[in-house]
Amino acid sequence: MDRQTWINNLMATMYLESSRPVDEASMAAKARALATCIRIAFHDRRIRTHRAYEKGKIACYMSLEYLIGKSLKTHLQALGPAEEALVRELVPELYGVEVEELFRFEPDAGLGNGGLGRLAACFMDAAATKGVPLRGYGLRYEKGMFAQKIEDGFQVEVGDDWLKDGDMWGRRHDDEMVPVHFKDFTLKAIPYDYIVPGYETNNVNRLRLWRAEAMNDFDFQKFNKFDYLGAVSERAIAENITRVLYPNDARREGQLLRFMQQYFFAQATLRDLLRQGDLKSMAPADRLNALAIQLNDTHPVIAIPEGIRILVNELGFSFEEALQIAEHVFNYTNHTILQEAMEKWPVAIVEDVCPDTLAVIYRLNDHYAGVMRERGLDESAVRKMAIVDKGVIYMAHLGIHVASKVNGVAELHTRILKERELKNFSDLYPDKFMNVTNGVTPRRFLMAANPLLSEAIDDWIGTGWRTDFSELAKLKDLVDNEAVIDRFKAIKRQNKVRLAERIEEAFGVRINPDSIYDIQIKRIHEYKRQLMYGFYIHHLYKEIKADPARARTPRTCIFGGKSAPGYHRAKGIIKYITELARVINNDPDVGDQLKVVFIENYDVSWAELLVSAADVSEQISTVGKEASGTGNMKFMMNGTVTLGTMDGANIEIFEEAGVENNYVFGSSVEEMEASGYDPVVRYGEDPLAKEAVDSLTDGLLDDGGSFKFLDLRDALMDNKSGPNDEYYLLYDLRDYIATQNRIEEDFRDEKSWYKKSFWNMACASKFTADRSIMTYANMIWNVEEQVVR
Repeated sequence: MDRQTWINNLMATMYLESSRPVDEASMAAKARALATCIRIAFHDRRIRTHRAYEKGKIACYMSLEYLIGKSLKTHLQALGPAEEALVRELVPELYGVEVEELFRFEPDAGLGNGGLGRLAACFMDAAATKGVPLRGYGLRYEKGMFAQKIEDGFQVEVGDDWLKDGDMWGRRHDDEMVPVHFKDFTLKAIPYDYIVPGYETNNVNRLRLWRAEAMNDFDFQKFNKFDYLGAVSERAIAENITRVLYPNDARREGQLLRFMQQYFFAQATLRDLLRQGDLKSMAPADRLNALAIQLNDTHPVIAIPEGIRILVNELGFSFEEALQIAEHVFNYTNHTILQEAMEKWPVAIVEDVCPDTLAVIYRLNDHYAGVMRERGLDESAVRKMAIVDKGVIYMAHLGIHVASKVNGVAELHTRILKERELKNFSDLYPDKFMNVTNGVTPRRFLMAANPLLSEAIDDWIGTGWRTDFSELAKLKDLVDNEAVIDRFKAIKRQNKVRLAERIEEAFGVRINPDSIYDIQIKRIHEYKRQLMYGFYIHHLYKEIKADPARARTPRTCIFGGKSAPGYHRAKGIIKYITELARVINNDPDVGDQLKVVFIENYDVSWAELLVSAADVSEQISTVGKEASGTGNMKFMMNGTVTLGTMDGANIEIFEEAGVENNYVFGSSVEEMEASGYDPVVRYGEDPLAKEAVDSLTDGLLDDGGSFKFLDLRDALMDNKSGPNDEYYLLYDLRDYIATQNRIEEDFRDEKSWYKKSFWNMACASKFTADRSIMTYANMIWNVEEQVVR
């Protein structure tokens, strides 16, 4: 748009957003007005993209999470340098504030939890930038997962009211509503569309999120008969479907709601896709090539039998025809080897929600049992790989049997799937399994998160890296250039100061920008071993107390992440960390030698601040448990060394940047399995292990007796429900502490340290979502790029 059009639109949208004069309008209203203008600027590109994609095959990404974060900054970038500069000039003139000030008044969209949702958002950005015809589908959660509060050191969940000031980017389309039929009632699925603009391209893809609403939200007859609750009961059911992400499923009621959520999502998406083309009129080969659907984890796998049900019961296909279509259209991404995360649904739950779809599942179970018998498998193997067994439906088994391709998300993860966790399936379907290592978008996690470093990279190697991340490798030639390293170091310190100011503003904790920023940000889970990091902090604190005068490298230890509401042991880990912070941050003997910060309600906006300022990236999961990780990649591309195990994508990071430029510790999967490890013996023989375990009960962190960490201690030493120290914390602790000590020593040699950090950034080109999405497009979906000119 030209200058006058921008002026007209900025003033018109401001009038619509606020009844007050511009100088009296709220910052939120100004941010919403700017967002509307940006949407208008992309309108023509969106129409051209839609028309271009009509010409060929479309890929569809089905995910229950899209952790998209704030979009004002990234969408402004995507307008292009000239229009971005014009907007930055006009907004202060017309609105009286700088554009940067408005960014803080945009809410983080509450549409995801962690890596799964962040990955989906990165893939949408990459597809638009690379011209891949990809449509995203998900749910529009009214309250997100939850907003995390820390009260007396405990996590408390409250509603994430991210829509309280309106939806800045979603546009409702009542005319494209689809009905979703359950066993006993029908709901409306209302689509809200979000633009996903590419960078340095005219492509604007679409993310469609569904909201559940009642067909009849008020029954006047029931109301007149004094049944006031019954009059709105259908509305209450509908609103709960898309109220929150991942309802607590500790009880049957929660399981039922969670499955209803997944079924609603699957049916709405399939109806939307099927109404865009007449499969019956197509030749058989064209039916198979019309669409590719990627199922992001097991959450959307119910779409497979539901799709077959719709094709057979509503569109008149035979079961054999419908199954052939499903086996070509659907693809399944496995994100974990943890059995707890490979969803299993009781048959009774599915029968209560969608009995006709359950009938399809049984038929699929019988079909693939026959396939396995034909290929010579015995009855024991058939049962182990069954879709339904003993009243339980195994969603991963369903996805693997039907999907055209099954992919892991890092080289080690895929190898473990093929050689151990899913070996029977891999042997049965050797051509299905493949690897697509995850990636993240540099537009968000380098350009938007770290503008100072991005500008410096432009000066050093040109701007081509912004859309071709392989260009980043040119930085390797500059690692011995002292002026370059000095500028890199100065930028890192500016980012550390920025983070320190934000932490003091948010939490009242003053941290030292010259300390080691040692950061672990991820979902709180035992296998991610936040507790082991806590044990190291406790050990360091004891050392400082024993000799406060000794010269040390100051360290700031930062955590961020949420625990699932029903995961009490993970909540205990949060309490342990916050108690460490309470004791250490208030001890005058410690001063600024050591600070501990737990980021309350960690989100994408915090992630942008943290990855750009970090000195050490904590990636310390138990080997064999982390499928990939994406936080490790965000840190790496911002010039951060990794402290990690040989797990997930860490292995590929170490291969690209070298173990000598990172900090590797811990045992391999094979060493752990052969170790005969007994944590009780380790406790008796190793003073560091004893110190760690005793810290859970010695009273230092007891907060006046209101909380004891006996459950955490029992998980290590006396676990009645499973193996002691299942995640090998005490086994790796001594090596971990020794490696942390080495980091403290190495950090003193600034020249060497910043060369290592710079080298990691220069080696990060593999870990872009652009590379990942092109692998999906070319190797799995077989869709052609459609770059809009």
